[in-house]
This record gives sequence, structure tokens and C-alpha cells, in this order.
Amino acid sequence: MDRSTQFAKFGARAAALLDQWQQQNHRPLTAPAWLDTGGSGASLASVFVRDSDPGRTTRRMIIKLCSPDGDSSMEPGRLIAARRSLPNGESSFPRAHLVEQLYDPMPVDDAWLMFQGFAGNDETMVTLSTILRQRRMPGVAGQITRSLLADWNPDEKWDGEMTAAAFVSELLDRRLEPEEPLAVWVRDKLGLDLETAWIRPGRTNAGPLPNPVHLTGSCPLAEHTLDYPMRGRAHGDLHPGNIMVPKEPDADIGRYVLIDLSR
Repeated sequence: MDRSTQFAKFGARAAALLDQWQQQNHRPLTAPAWLDTGGSGASLASVFVRDSDPGRTTRRMIIKLCSPDGDSSMEPGRLIAARRSLPNGESSFPRAHLVEQLYDPMPVDDAWLMFQGFAGNDETMVTLSTILRQRRMPGVAGQITRSLLADWNPDEKWDGEMTAAAFVSELLDRRLEPEEPLAVWVRDKLGLDLETAWIRPGRTNAGPLPNPVHLTGSCPLAEHTLDYPMRGRAHGDLHPGNIMVPKEPDADIGRYVLIDLSR
């Protein structure tokens, strides 16, 4: 197959850049298999790459063309930052549980091509979403949750008191911008904007409720103070589709890997 056409699903520009990348780096890419992205807007392909280093053997790799939207376009840098943020200076958690970037990302217009290691370094890993109906699911979820809290965040941080509004605003970050999906949904589905302080339910005798995305000025959440707002490391879009776990029921769940760290 012509190398310039095997990645045509990424688009003509990305396919041409990947062809150049293979030639310049002497890293041929073979057997691309297109993967389900779960609605993230990205395009993913599993490939085999043979590195130019004589000591390297052929291995699997994920090529990801990030969506050009705000969060996804920042994924390469955020993944680097996450892997460099070491709990108590110890590198074992990022090395074991955060997906690896094998090569530097490559810009494609307003998006990025990423070259990621295959989670778990083998083909026995599946997303947590594929085992939701299995009896082991509660135990798996509990073990991963404990690890995220204790192993990824043994060095919790506290910067003093802050209002509840400031804390929620910090969590939501750019999602509060007027054209982000959250603000658009509130406007289109609820008929509200981010400046509407109170929601009035249609039920008889129902009292008004604070608008949870109105977080500026004299909003209701500004009247409440958090004495101990904790900060730490977190996956900004943690759901079962972004956690890879071993497929076999009796495998070690401690091998789980977080992917898609775009937030």
C-alpha cells in the first residue's frame, strides 16, 4: 500500500505529514487499525512502528489526531505536565498509570498528532467501560479510586479558605466560557444564562433554586466558605472509557492506565 494513503482517514494534511515523519525518522508504520474514539472528536489508529534504533523491536503504538477544540488541542502538553508531576518526587505512579508519549507530538494546522504507547504495553487491556456488567466491577472501581486518592495524591495541598463559588469556578475553568458546551446547554435546554442567579422550578409551591453555573458577583455560592479546599492531581474527564484495565478477571488491577488526559 502507498504510505501516503494508509492514513487517509486522518485527512490529507495529516497523512502527508505522517509520510514525511516515517521517511525522515526511518520509522516505518504498518498495519493501521482504526479505533473507536467514544465520541471525543479525535481520530485514533493502532499501528506497528519499527524504530530506527537497532536495539528496538517492532511494537504497537497509538497515533491520535486530537480534535482542534480547546481541551483536546491542549492534550499533548497536559500529558507531559501530568507525567512530570511526581507524587512526593516519586516517578512510579506516572510511569505505571499514565499513558506514555513515545515521540514528540506533531502540529497539524490547529490540531496535534500524538504518538502514544499502547496502554499496558500489550494487547490484554480493555477500557473499564467494557466490564461494567461484570461482577468484579465494584471491586475494580474501588481499587482504582483508592489508588488515585492515595498513590497519586499522597502530598495533598491546601491554600487556605475560599468561597464555594471560587472553588467551583476553579474546577470548571474554561467550561464557564459563553461558547463552551456547558454554557450552551444551560442556555438551550434550560433557557438560562450564566448570569441568572436563581432557577424557578415549574412545580407548585416549589421554592427557587440557585443556578449552579452562576458563579460571579453576589451568586448564592459566594455566601458560603470552604474551610479546607483540597487540591491535587486529577484526570479532568475521568469516566470508564478513559481507564484501561486488564481484560482477564483474575489479572492484577494495579496495572490500570489512564488515557485521554486532555483536561
